[in-house]
Amino acid sequence: MTPAEEAADRSVTLRDRLAERTRELIIEAMAASLGETGPFEFSIFEIARRAGVSPRTIYRHFPTREDMFEALTELVESRLGFAGSFPGDADAVVEALPKLFDAFDANEELMLAQRQTEFGRAAREHGRKSRGMRLQKVIDELAPARPEAEREAMAAACHCLGSIEAWYWLRADLGSDPRRSNGAAAWALRALLNAVADPDRPGPSGSEGEESD
Repeated sequence: MTPAEEAADRSVTLRDRLAERTRELIIEAMAASLGETGPFEFSIFEIARRAGVSPRTIYRHFPTREDMFEALTELVESRLGFAGSFPGDADAVVEALPKLFDAFDANEELMLAQRQTEFGRAAREHGRKSRGMRLQKVIDELAPARPEAEREAMAAACHCLGSIEAWYWLRADLGSDPRRSNGAAAWALRALLNAVADPDRPGPSGSEGEESD
């Protein structure tokens, strides 16, 4: 490789690193802005101000709202400890729940913003679909003989116990001590998964998938 080619290669690598860092700054600014908006929506101009870039730069990195949802979901999943992984069996799912609620506490502003704002709810739904599919796999492996409609209903019920809504209302009902709400959520999830695994326990009513005459 000639000196000119080496210099060009270094230039491309530097541009790539700068582009990636700019993208990270935008995502971090997006999360920070969302975490402080409360019930109000943040703006692209505010994100640009926080990231130190122009609105045009934001749209260059994230041309659509879907791209923004995806990026914010990846950041939230990383903060919650789900980046690239998900508990692979029922025991691991139960053990992960208190840690998940602790992560909600550590990122309280962002979690509440995901619950309260339109953009936050849309981004949260993006992540919920991915986690729901992985949880469905756990349920399918735990009770393969149950009808598909039952397993879908059971996975949905389990998913609710690990949601921001469950965390929020358990904290509201049981007070600020996380051990109480963490323990209650883990206990309920364990009881539900035990029922899923017990072939003698009936499934959720209304999930048999029977058609009326």
